[in-house]
Amino acid sequence: MRPRITVRRTNDGVEAILLDGKTEVGHFIIQFGTTYSLNIGIEQEYQGQGYSIQLMNAVCRDIDIPHDKKLYIDTDASEGFWNYLGLVPNPMYDFTEEQRNMEGAGYEKYIVFSDLLNKLNS
Repeated sequence: MRPRITVRRTNDGVEAILLDGKTEVGHFIIQFGTTYSLNIGIEQEYQGQGYSIQLMNAVCRDIDIPHDKKLYIDTDASEGFWNYLGLVPNPMYDFTEEQRNMEGAGYEKYIVFSDLLNKLNS
């Protein structure tokens, strides 16, 4: 049986959960606030199967945020994936390589919501 995706709205965002049976094996969240931040996590054995894009589509296809809104992420663990989607370095965090490797370095990349939608739909 293939994992299924459920979407739920919270007071501060929207999240898609990837469930294998009753076990959460992945998630994608857009969290609202002063900045709109992204969070994604997929269990190792489910990576590389397209679930990240499916989770992102589930959240983004009907979310009601301005298309010019910037979405930010700290890209420590999955920078290659975010580069593929078109995220660009955040000019507020012009870090050296040593600074980038520090925990809590800040939101290192961003994408405009309309650009993310275009990439997900291409």
